[in-house]
Amino acid sequence: AQGTILRASMHHPWDGLQLGGLLRRSLGCDVVVAQDDQLAALAELRRGACVGLRNALVLNIGKALGAGIIADGSVYQGAHAAVGRLAWIPVAREATGGDSLVPIGQLLTAEGLIADYRHLGGVADAHGAIDIFSADSEGDQAANLAIELFADRLGWLIAVVVAVIDPERVVICGGISGSFDRFSSRVTQRLGEIVVTPPPVVGSKLGPGAVAAGAVDAALQL
Repeated sequence: AQGTILRASMHHPWDGLQLGGLLRRSLGCDVVVAQDDQLAALAELRRGACVGLRNALVLNIGKALGAGIIADGSVYQGAHAAVGRLAWIPVAREATGGDSLVPIGQLLTAEGLIADYRHLGGVADAHGAIDIFSADSEGDQAANLAIELFADRLGWLIAVVVAVIDPERVVICGGISGSFDRFSSRVTQRLGEIVVTPPPVVGSKLGPGAVAAGAVDAALQL
């Protein structure tokens, strides 16, 4: 909340960096430093799929995985402004045939989807999640299986959070939201198998731009 980075998932040398103070001194103005997933949730609350809602879950999925939680009509941050670190949850990686645990953040990302595609025998050239969805549309069986596995895992993860916070709606944003229609039914099915009152799961119209939109909203709010 004070602008100090506690843990930088992709840039570990930034751990402990007092980014807020550094930027304030450099720019000569007030700044706000926030989790990208929480910024996405703020954008969905202000101008996206969560307008008018009191409680919602926003999943930001692309090169990384995280969640923003809307509680009582505002973005909930937690004791250390670290709410939504779902990527740290360890799970078994079924596609490898082993029983070792890996952080789910390694699986529910574009890189994880590509890795599963390779493990399942996929040979098409793939540099992003969109390539896997493209291969699937052309009848690639490995791509189909990888996407179904992705959806099953995502449905399970959503169910875990829903069981705790009971949101009115779940919103999928980030790069993966562009392919929401392909995996949404499987996610909804998996969610309904686990929780008694599954909320609707919808795709974000803000897509990959949700974080940037949330940053603007946070600055205006400041």
